[in-house]
Amino acid sequence: MKKLEFESILKNVIPNLPEYEPGKEVWESISSNLDFDAELNKTLPHLPDYQPDQNSWEKIEHRLNKKRRSTKVVQILRIPVGVAASILLFVAVYSILNSNHSTTLHYSEELVEEWTNNEADRPVKDNPEILIEEACQKATYICESEEFTEKKMLLDKVNQELQNVNREINRYGSSLSLEKAKIKLENLKAEALKDLIKQIQS
Repeated sequence: MKKLEFESILKNVIPNLPEYEPGKEVWESISSNLDFDAELNKTLPHLPDYQPDQNSWEKIEHRLNKKRRSTKVVQILRIPVGVAASILLFVAVYSILNSNHSTTLHYSEELVEEWTNNEADRPVKDNPEILIEEACQKATYICESEEFTEKKMLLDKVNQELQNVNREINRYGSSLSLEKAKIKLENLKAEALKDLIKQIQS
């Protein structure tokens, strides 16, 4: 149907439509709502102001302070936990990449006691990293091999991660996750040093 025809039919139909007259209850409801709004607007300015007692304000302030303290603790804990998680991820990736070499990591209190000492305080003859550097100066061809270079890069990475862990422990205190990460890194370091020394001696 064309638009003009539709409009023509509509004009003829509209005058014949019955008029709608709302019932009495509709008008009463509208009038009641208007009266309520008017009464409310008139009453509001005269309502008394409510002033909470001092005890209420103290309770609110106590809750806010408690929430701030808990938020601060969570933020402080989040940093060492994140560092420990990244270290554990690094250890896991290393273990997967070296699974073909049948490398086995062991927890050992003896290892921890041996390597947790400050390297700077150990005599040169007892410091394997310094001995490795001296050996490389004498036999550079060994230290330039691909296998030796990869293992040395791993050792450097482990040393860096150990420094990060020790820094977090000094800053935030020790935690179970950081101690576990440190033990795993110490074992990785011992394994890497052992492999490097074997390559030099072979």
